[in-house]
Amino acid sequence: MKREQLELSIVLSVEPERLYAAWLDAGEHSAFTGGAASVEAWVGGRHTAWDGYIEGEILALEPGRRIVQSWRTTDFTSADPDSRLEISFQPEGRAGDEAGETRLTLHHAELPPGGAERYTRGWQEFYFDPMRAYFSAPPSGLAPESAAADAGAAPASPPARRAKKVTKVAGARKAAGARAPSSRAGARGGGDKAAPRAKRAKKTAGAATPAKKTPARAPAKRAAATARGKGAPKAKARTKRSRRA
Repeated sequence: MKREQLELSIVLSVEPERLYAAWLDAGEHSAFTGGAASVEAWVGGRHTAWDGYIEGEILALEPGRRIVQSWRTTDFTSADPDSRLEISFQPEGRAGDEAGETRLTLHHAELPPGGAERYTRGWQEFYFDPMRAYFSAPPSGLAPESAAADAGAAPASPPARRAKKVTKVAGARKAAGARAPSSRAGARGGGDKAAPRAKRAKKTAGAATPAKKTPARAPAKRAAATARGKGAPKAKARTKRSRRA
């Protein structure tokens, strides 16, 4: 059965060394493709990509220049041998250019029948398109500042000052709102109800005082009168007896 092969290339806005390192880094490989990857970055190490759809072994490494891998997908049959993938990284652009560019070339051989057409579309859609977007975008940490500088936008400090002022005003209103209920409660409770209650309490106390004293004096007067009434006959009897004597 005749095996097939393909060759594709793309120019990316990144230096060869950077692109080489990204291909062998599991985190970046996942980031620039969009599928989970794992890489053991040494000869004989295993690699996977696109959530396990692709797998193989690293066969050769030339730092910054070339990677050779065995390569197969879950679409290969058990009778299909591994294909062979060679990735080369060549500087692109004129001498003296500040922005580094790299021509990445894929030479993919030993593919099963129909594989050349099928995997040409796959490399374009699932590698080259997302890689072009990933390496063309500015670093995430610098994007907002660069965009503001290009647009001539004012610095961020005035909005920050306005935010602080709004926060202070909101805090003052909140504090005033917290005090208001207690003031109103005091006006209702102390001014309107507390005074009448105090007056009624005083009036009740004043009325109760005579009621307590009156019973105490009355028995004393009756006792004194009784004592005088009973003692008078005895005094008269003593007077008559003394006169007779």
